Amino acid sequence: MAWKILETVDDKLLDLCTKSSHKLQRATGITNYFVAKVGVGISSYALVIDLVNYVYQFFPEKGSIFSAGIEVICFADMIVRSIHCAKADKNLDNIKPAFLFTYTRSNFCRLLWAGWFLFDVGTLFLEKLPVHYQTLYISRRVLFSLGLAIFYYFIAVNPLPPGKSKVREWIDSFGKVLRPITQEN
Repeated sequence: MAWKILETVDDKLLDLCTKSSHKLQRATGITNYFVAKVGVGISSYALVIDLVNYVYQFFPEKGSIFSAGIEVICFADMIVRSIHCAKADKNLDNIKPAFLFTYTRSNFCRLLWAGWFLFDVGTLFLEKLPVHYQTLYISRRVLFSLGLAIFYYFIAVNPLPPGKSKVREWIDSFGKVLRPITQEN
C-alpha cells in the first residue's frame, strides 16, 4: 500500500519533470541532460563545501575522514555523470536515459533523494545555528540532496528529437527581417 503511494508520487514528479523539460527544450533547445548537469553541479557545490570544511573547519562540527573519503568518491562519480550527460546532449538521436546509467530506471533512487531533500528542508529549522553559518549550512545539506533529486528525475526523462527551438526560430526570423533592409542600401 505505502509503496503504491510512493510510486504514484514518483510518477507525478517524473511527469512534471518531463513536461517542464520538454517545454524548456522546445523554447530554448536546452535538453533534460543539461538540467541533469545543473543538478550535478549543485550537488558538487555542496560536496566542495564539505571538503573545505574538513580541511579548514568553519562549521561547529568537523567531518570525519570517512565522510571526506565518501565525498571524494561521490565527487568523482558526479564528474563522470556530467561527462555522460554532455555526450548524451550532443548525440540525442542514439541515446536514451537507460543507456546513460542503469540505475535510472529504478524509481528508488529518485524517491530516495526527493525524500532526503524534503527531510533536510524539514530538519533545517530544528537546527540552532548562528546566522553566519546558516547560508553555508543550507548549501551543505539541502543543496546536496536537491541536486541529486534534480539529477535523478531529469536524467530519467526521454528528450524530444532534435529540432529548432522557439528562440532559434525567432533569431532566424529576426535576421530575415533585417536582410531586405540591408540589401536595398
